[in-house]
Amino acid sequence: IAQWRRVVRERQAHVVLLSGDAGSGKTRLVSELAGAVGGEAVIVRANYPAYGVMGGARVAEEIIGQLGPATDEGVNARVRSVTGRIDPSLKSIDPEGLAQEQLWGFARLLQEKSGGRPLLLMIDDMHRSDDRTLELIGEVATRLSNVPVLMLLAGRVEPGDWLVRFPTATNVRLAPLSRFDAAALASAFVPDRPLTMEAAEFLAERASGNPLYLRELVAMAHARGLFVEAGDRYQLRAYEAIPATLQALLAARLDALEPGQKLCLQHVAVLGEAATADQVSNLGAPQATTALRSLVDSGLLRLRADGRYDTADPLLREVAYETLPRNARGELHRQAAKTAVLLQERARHLDRAAEYLAGDEDLGAEAAEALAAEGMQLIESSRQRDALRVLERAVALGCRRTPVLFGLAKAQALCGDEP
Repeated sequence: IAQWRRVVRERQAHVVLLSGDAGSGKTRLVSELAGAVGGEAVIVRANYPAYGVMGGARVAEEIIGQLGPATDEGVNARVRSVTGRIDPSLKSIDPEGLAQEQLWGFARLLQEKSGGRPLLLMIDDMHRSDDRTLELIGEVATRLSNVPVLMLLAGRVEPGDWLVRFPTATNVRLAPLSRFDAAALASAFVPDRPLTMEAAEFLAERASGNPLYLRELVAMAHARGLFVEAGDRYQLRAYEAIPATLQALLAARLDALEPGQKLCLQHVAVLGEAATADQVSNLGAPQATTALRSLVDSGLLRLRADGRYDTADPLLREVAYETLPRNARGELHRQAAKTAVLLQERARHLDRAAEYLAGDEDLGAEAAEALAAEGMQLIESSRQRDALRVLERAVALGCRRTPVLFGLAKAQALCGDEP
């Protein structure tokens, strides 16, 4: 809040990096900030996708859609080019020049959209981001002058360098809760009455100060009837029944769901990001709409404003995905590819399917061709770095068509890589 007030008061753009372990409360804090300033700000919020080499383009498209177009069509053309839609007027520009035009366009768009009300731009799961996305955000931030824009980038502390890309940013690291605060939060999570000191301290110690772990521990203990009355408080029985890790706890919670609910949650995880009821149903989940709504009611999914469903926490998505056998993941990705509308989504699902069903030669060939088509499209869109990654994967899967090999060599040359 203090950084937001500073941005509004001084009308100067600023970047805040919010980091912490999985389940430490980053997403909750982002939501709290959005709620606190919602009446005075233009709010744009996006999540970096769970997997896929085209994550940055999808984030850009989501941000552009929420901001809306600029009044200057030249700005719109440059901004749209980040998502691969290259205006004819830009096709003659070399990749380095196009990158500069894109930076200029994004800076102008943010400047215009923050003219009436300050702009809060939030991107979660930045630990998944690629170099191009980090470069774009960093360069845009340096170009904003006398503009009230706060960029809040949230993500996990994991091996990688996303946190060091913004040397002038304010860093906020979420540490585990203290034992006292964790015990107090544990009691607050319990309905009807507080916990005994012994029970609260045990849960606080088991959760290691992680708010998500603590919340799920209390929910599981309550659902399993592990709380017993001890005067005006609850005592915890069967301490040995408490899972030792957050991942094990979330897996246990998934196992406790009705089969249809668990299947729907796993299908949302396979789709990789927010999904519609029809997409989940197309993967074979019966009565998907009913099951999805019940998962929202139980707090495991959230229903977005656009009518799509997403997991309440990124770690829950990962656990739900990992509970599927590898061959089941492969078949679900194959099925998702059949109904994918966008070429990049079809290629992404086929690539994942081929990874899990490595012995299926026909699937590998299909994935290679889909990736090759996507890569050639990316070259046409002057997105050489993305094209390089996609075409390398296509060739690794066995695509040896001459145009594809030439396209790969071109992308390598333009990116400064040796063929």
